Amino acid sequence: MDFFETFFEFSNSTNSIFSIELEQIKKLRDEGYEGKGWDHYDPKLGDITWPVEEASWLRLTYDKEKLFDAINNFVIYFDSKHNCNTAKEILNDVVKFQIFLLTIRNETQNMKNEIFNYDWKDFFINGKNLRSEQKKYFYKNKVVEADTVQWCYKVMWYGRRQEKYKCHIENLQEHPIKSKLLSQNQNPQITV
Repeated sequence: MDFFETFFEFSNSTNSIFSIELEQIKKLRDEGYEGKGWDHYDPKLGDITWPVEEASWLRLTYDKEKLFDAINNFVIYFDSKHNCNTAKEILNDVVKFQIFLLTIRNETQNMKNEIFNYDWKDFFINGKNLRSEQKKYFYKNKVVEADTVQWCYKVMWYGRRQEKYKCHIENLQEHPIKSKLLSQNQNPQITV
C-alpha cells in the first residue's frame, strides 16, 4: 500500500508522463461508472479498442528519456519519503537497467546494448550482493518497426503473449568491462 499511496501522491503533485496517464485512467474510470463503457480508444495506437493497461504501457514506453525521467524522479521521491537512503547513483543505474529490459518505441536498433555501473544480472538472478562492476549487457531487440501503429500491434496486441515487450534478465548477454567491489560502508541496502 505504501508504494501505491506514494505513487499516487507523486503523480498528483508532479507533471510527468505518469500524471498525464493517471488523468486518462481517471477519465476512463469516471466514464465507466457513468455507464459510458470501459472501452479505451487512442487513435495514435491504431484503430483498435485497447485494454487500458496495454494502452498505458504503450504510451509510457514511447520515449526512453521521458520514461527514465519519470521513473527516476519517482524512485528518488519514494526513497527519500521512506528514508531508504539509497545512493542516487544506484537508483539511477537500476532505473536505467529496468528500462533497458523494455521494448521502447524510439529504440529501433537491432541489438540493444548499454553499460551499467553495477552487476544487476548477478544481483537479480543469483541474489548476490550488489557489486560495483561495470557491465555491458546486450540482447537482440524484439521488435524493430518504423511504423508506430505496427509497432504497437507487434509489441502489445499480439506480442504480449510472446513477451515482445521485454527481455528477461536471464537472457541478457554480457561483456564485463572492469571490476571494483563495493567496500562495506558503500554496500547498498537493496534486497531481492
